[in-house]
Order: sequence, then structure tokens, then C-alpha cells
Amino acid sequence: MPNSAELPEELRKFMPATSVQKREDFSSINCVYKEIFEIMNVVITGANKGIGLAMATLYSESGHHVFAVCRQASPELEAIGATVIDGIDVADDAAVRKLAEVLSTTTIDILINNAGVLSNQPLELLDFNDIQQQINVNALGPLRTSLALKPCLNQGSKVI
Repeated sequence: MPNSAELPEELRKFMPATSVQKREDFSSINCVYKEIFEIMNVVITGANKGIGLAMATLYSESGHHVFAVCRQASPELEAIGATVIDGIDVADDAAVRKLAEVLSTTTIDILINNAGVLSNQPLELLDFNDIQQQINVNALGPLRTSLALKPCLNQGSKVI
């Protein structure tokens, strides 16, 4: 994982304020940069590796409460201190209902629909079952997850 100095400026704003940057100094823009000032509940699907793991690490290191959702947890994910909710396949209605039950008493500030699969096949060798699974996870998964977690979202929540 990169340290905060290696992150682009757009992502560094989510890091905790340094001792020079007192949080009170920014109180007038609190409504614009909620991510900097308040501890948020962040749900990230596909959080066990890649971009999902990087986002989970960044939010967790910034002091936010991360709910890391995945089919199978990785040692790297277990190490960041997030609340891991594994056994969740966003292509499976029953699994997404289980996720909604687990989070039913949580107000979600940010929902990041990151789970995805890639079936990289040449045109002449396409396996339509793989393509259908890819569509189910990558296109319908975010819709299924967002709809199931809608009761946990408030008017200011962000869904990505």
C-alpha cells in the first residue's frame, strides 16, 4: 500500500488532518468536505483485493468505519482493521439480502460498489455463461446491492 505522500492530491484530502491543520481551521467548509471531519460508515464491495482493498485501507487509515464486503476475505484485508463481511456475492440475491440484514442497523454514509469480474476472452472463444456472469456481477450487482441497502442510506449518502 502506498503511504499518504505517494497518493494523488484528490485522495490525500481523505487522510487525517496533520497537527498543523487543526480540524477547527476548516469548520466553515465542513459541509463541503464531510469526509475530512466526521467519522463515516463506508461500505465497499469487492474489498478483498485491488482497488477495493486500496480504498478500504485508505478509509480505514483515515479513521472511518469500513465495512469490507467480499466473497472471501484476504489476509491483507483482515490486517487493516475493517469490519469484514465475507461470503457475499453481489450476483446472488440471497447473499445480498444477508448483507442488508447484517447492515440493517447501520447508517451508510458512502456505498462503493466496487465488486467486479473480468472474463477476458477472444471473440471466437467467447463463453456466454462467463459473459452473463460478468454482466450479472458488474452491471446488476451494483443495482442489487444499492437497492438492498437503500433503507440504510440517508439523504446525504453517496453511492458510487
